[in-house]
Amino acid sequence: MQCLGFKGTQTPNIDRLAARGTAFARAYCQSPICTPSRTSFLTGLYPIAHQVHQNGAGTFPSHLVLLPKLMANAGYYTGHIGKLHLSATRGMIEKRPDDGFAEFYWSPEPFPEWSGNHDYHAWMWSKGVNPEAYFKPYLDQHYGPGPAAEYRQARWAGDRAERFI
Repeated sequence: MQCLGFKGTQTPNIDRLAARGTAFARAYCQSPICTPSRTSFLTGLYPIAHQVHQNGAGTFPSHLVLLPKLMANAGYYTGHIGKLHLSATRGMIEKRPDDGFAEFYWSPEPFPEWSGNHDYHAWMWSKGVNPEAYFKPYLDQHYGPGPAAEYRQARWAGDRAERFI
């Protein structure tokens, strides 16, 4: 980010956000692995306390209370957009814990591995685009321009967030 001294890229939007708020020059994550890190964020516990140490577990520990559940219990209306990835997702729909989300728009990744309950793909279908056919040319692409901006997962997430708000 240029606002933190890195001149090798242009980041005008995030620089503008940082100028209006706070930018952390040093931030830390409780775990370098996705699921334990999300679990720490959503429970306020270190991995040693929540005991989630890997990705891909079949279920999420039922005794852990998640922040959105606490917020819902306090009267807040909560929503989720994107992947939760607190349990296994490879080739299957993730099993949701008692998470407290009133609205839940799930999409683990943009590429089609399965159909059903995949809100990002439903959004693409609503635009007249078949996600399986659309993403086929990109399945083995590891660099390059990628999909058109109007069909990217980030656009879907932004649209969903705007509707939710």
